[in-house]
Amino acid sequence: MLELAQALAKCDQEVFKGWVIAGVDAEISGKAEIYSNEILVQNKRRSIILVQGRSNDGKLQKQLKVILMLPRQLGRADTQDEELADKPSYEHIFSVAEVSEYLARVGDENIIHRQPRPIVPGMLLLSWLQKTAGIAALNWKVRFVQPVYSGETVSCCFQEQTITAYVNGAKVFIISKK
Repeated sequence: MLELAQALAKCDQEVFKGWVIAGVDAEISGKAEIYSNEILVQNKRRSIILVQGRSNDGKLQKQLKVILMLPRQLGRADTQDEELADKPSYEHIFSVAEVSEYLARVGDENIIHRQPRPIVPGMLLLSWLQKTAGIAALNWKVRFVQPVYSGETVSCCFQEQTITAYVNGAKVFIISKK
């Protein structure tokens, strides 16, 4: 997942300063050596970027389709705390230092991740979950509902075909397993 995030960060970052990830389709089936990215759609408030990783023989091994949105406003929407459907399988608090280290590794310059209390990059959330859960191959469709800020506890609950992440009882992202 880290290599896909690095390839994503190589797109024209000047264009996407201040944008947030609204959704991700991620597929990982094997090891890739060659990465590319392509802007499929770009308009005033929405862009779609396709990142692909291929083996040396040209076989597609990893693919990431990212939907970026220019937010109307940032911050936590007013939501009522929900009772978590299941006991969280994994929890984590991302520190400012952890976010900064990740940004340096992937080359992400987005200003929303460089505030005193930064938004945790969506790809960092997914990469952490993949690594923590020990998932090698995946086929996820991800919908980001609200941003996660450093210092907040992210709780991930695994169901049969979905993984739902919460912060203080509010859904922040939902993963559908394809």
